[in-house]
Amino acid sequence: MNKALKYITCFFSAAVFFVTLLPADLRSVKADSLSEVIRGKLYDFGDEEGYDITSTVSNIVANENNSIGSVTVEGDMKQLEDKDGVPAFEVADDTDLTILFDCEASRLEKGGEWHLSSDSGKMIDGYDIDEKIGTGVLMLQTSLDNKRWAVNTVYTDLLGGDDTSITAKTVAKSNDIQLTNGCYYRVVAAYMTEFKTEGHFDITDLTATTFGSSDYNRYAEVYSFYASYKQTAKETAENEKCFNIGETVNAGSGDGYSKKGKIDGDDPHYGWEMGSFVLSGFTEKTDDNIFLKNSGDKLALTFNMKQDITRLNNDPELRVCRDKDGYDSYFQTPRTDMKHGTLIIRYTDYQGIRHDPVIYTDYLAALASPAADTKVKLFEEGDYEVALDYEIEDSSGVLKNTEDYRIAFDFKVRNGNCMFFPFDAVTNDELTESAVTENGFYIDLAKSRYLKINVTMARVIKGAKGYTEDIRFSRPAKDGEKYTEEGIYTIEAENPATGKTVEKKIYVGNDSVLKAAVDPANAAYTLEELEAMVGDDANSAENVTAEGGKKKPVLKAVGVVAVLIVIVGIVLSKLR
Repeated sequence: MNKALKYITCFFSAAVFFVTLLPADLRSVKADSLSEVIRGKLYDFGDEEGYDITSTVSNIVANENNSIGSVTVEGDMKQLEDKDGVPAFEVADDTDLTILFDCEASRLEKGGEWHLSSDSGKMIDGYDIDEKIGTGVLMLQTSLDNKRWAVNTVYTDLLGGDDTSITAKTVAKSNDIQLTNGCYYRVVAAYMTEFKTEGHFDITDLTATTFGSSDYNRYAEVYSFYASYKQTAKETAENEKCFNIGETVNAGSGDGYSKKGKIDGDDPHYGWEMGSFVLSGFTEKTDDNIFLKNSGDKLALTFNMKQDITRLNNDPELRVCRDKDGYDSYFQTPRTDMKHGTLIIRYTDYQGIRHDPVIYTDYLAALASPAADTKVKLFEEGDYEVALDYEIEDSSGVLKNTEDYRIAFDFKVRNGNCMFFPFDAVTNDELTESAVTENGFYIDLAKSRYLKINVTMARVIKGAKGYTEDIRFSRPAKDGEKYTEEGIYTIEAENPATGKTVEKKIYVGNDSVLKAAVDPANAAYTLEELEAMVGDDANSAENVTAEGGKKKPVLKAVGVVAVLIVIVGIVLSKLR
């Protein structure tokens, strides 16, 4: 008995030692963060206007003693090593980040007479915000290459009310284009402070009279970080199938991008392209713009930018201008500041439901440098409509001229396979071809929403003249539908995009003859012949072979017994 205890103790000690050899990431997993505070820098511009962040270097860390707020990022994410000197986060696929700003201007009034003042300027780091800065500006900038920055959102007169605190103001949410490609984010809080000197009037000594004055100081707090999905977009592989899609048209001028004019020789857009859309990652394409994808395929839409939007076609008098009051008549979008190009994507699902269009304003300004490929989106099954609207200003003439342009197209994405998966209605085990279950089954389409599924159920009845088959129903099926009545089910699937078909048979019940009947190996036998083969209960359906004999499970049993004997022998030898 002591020996047995000794060996058991040794076994568990070895097991514990083995666990300690495992990598740390397998022994413990750090939970994903839900909220992270972003460290910031404080820029002191003195009394200079413009808040020129780009050309100013700052080593001052923003903290509760010298700043008016702090930035927090929330989402399903985990922190990585810093990227280009800023915090980096990996975001769970198909989720987004929320960027929050907690503001408390009263921090600036501690220990001094400086206080927040209203700034009548409109420029922040070279960007015209169109409105007065007022009591502070909160701005989000984004960049795909950490060089070219686009303004995402702007809030002016941040603390214009009586309350000098804002708790958790949502600056913006990330979008999938940013996270698919990996994006740098920069939250800027810019404001001006004032120190007033009161005047003094002395009627007895006018020479001692002084006039009141004010000193001003401008600051910007900058909070930067980087974020991306786990599967960040990569270069398109050389052997990957690609398809260029979309054509540029002259869409009029102020008409909601509704025209479809030809670009002729007098058009400022003649002879050059803004860029090109490319679909990649698919397996096959049909003639009617249906793109087929298989398991593991990542079908993506990419935009290849070919121009500098400040000098189109290398012409300094041709640029993409800001459409401050634009709309898209086809998608019926409201009038809004479309800025420098707007990308619109609308998705229609397998039920024919049109989802609200997703709108990305200032799209062209947000792209990386010309010649860089920018992934737009990874697509699953569905119908898609895409449009890129932008306005061009031509200042080569006496009067400036503006024209609207549009690149629009549609396409469909379908799964290329024709697979469906039946599962046992009780155990949830997958049922293969010719499976038998007493519990019934349900069908899982594995997200192949466009497959046409038909289920035919037949019952086999034994009469005086033998067995007869009676079709009880033959009807379309839907994802998750359950079948529990006894019978032989024939499930047929057709992929309309490819014309391929797949068929499976499943028997629900416990009749030995019918169990044998659904086995393809017994296809050459009639039900009467199978009944004779089955015979008594010992010769059950699972033991019937195509040769009409019995399977012999003796070898299997002998194998199990042999293994048990070996194990017992080893244990006994150790106990001696």
